[in-house]
Amino acid sequence: MNEEMLGMRHAALFVKDMAKTRQFYEEWIGLSVIWAPDPDNIYLTSGRDNIALHTAPEGHVFEGGNLDHIGFLFRSSAGVDAVYDILVNAGVGIHHERKQHRDDSYSFYAHDPDGVLVQFLYEPNVAAAESALSSR
Repeated sequence: MNEEMLGMRHAALFVKDMAKTRQFYEEWIGLSVIWAPDPDNIYLTSGRDNIALHTAPEGHVFEGGNLDHIGFLFRSSAGVDAVYDILVNAGVGIHHERKQHRDDSYSFYAHDPDGVLVQFLYEPNVAAAESALSSR
């Protein structure tokens, strides 16, 4: 691995309805806008990564391509549960219910307004490593 690379920290998505998708990521997931250069492009962040939302060009076909899902990592299972409650209360359909996995990770999946599958994950080993980096 290149010593300068920190890992994947960015995803870019075409969206059908910018307002609805922005609400999903900003209000319900808790990301913050870091740049909105025009009505068709918005960049949001959790503070450690970013996601770009671009209004889809006319005629764009939403088939999903090779994308399986994007994921957001949480410090605890309680953080995952908090987002789950927000999404359920907002009427967002859950794709895979909350599950405790064999490796002690904990997650659920939901679709954003354009059908992108989003995982909300607590993974204890990664969370511990992230906490150690943050405390330096």
